[in-house]
Amino acid sequence: MKIIIDKDTSGLGKAGDVKNVADGFARNYLLPKRLAVVYSEGAARSFELKKAAGAKKFAKEAKEALALKSKIEKIEMSFPVLVDEKGELYGSVGKGQILKMLRNKGIAFNRAIQLTLDAPLKAVGVFTVPLKLHPDVTADLRVTVVRSEPAAQ
Repeated sequence: MKIIIDKDTSGLGKAGDVKNVADGFARNYLLPKRLAVVYSEGAARSFELKKAAGAKKFAKEAKEALALKSKIEKIEMSFPVLVDEKGELYGSVGKGQILKMLRNKGIAFNRAIQLTLDAPLKAVGVFTVPLKLHPDVTADLRVTVVRSEPAAQ
């Protein structure tokens, strides 16, 4: 059966590719999961129109991500954390705290933004945290972890 792949599928191909596959594979797996459509001239034209609209949307999102990147890279975040005599932190600074502070600083973002932090920040110092705003746009956020003084009792 001749199909047009609708979504990138590992082992099969990328969206828009035209492939010949076994009838059962198409009927029982690809078509019900909406990973492909049966090939026809109309379906091919429709897919090309959809692809052009997707490219416009992708470009618009990239432009918005670049504007957001310039805002984010101007921000400097500082997290005061209690530190013991040896200089070790009692806690850490994690993804949730960083994202919450971004929201508090007026940065509106959606779930598509990916904060790349391998492990929570557990040392005093200045760190660069990459934020993936779009497949083509990554912003570098400066995060400073500073020693805070314990409250007087």
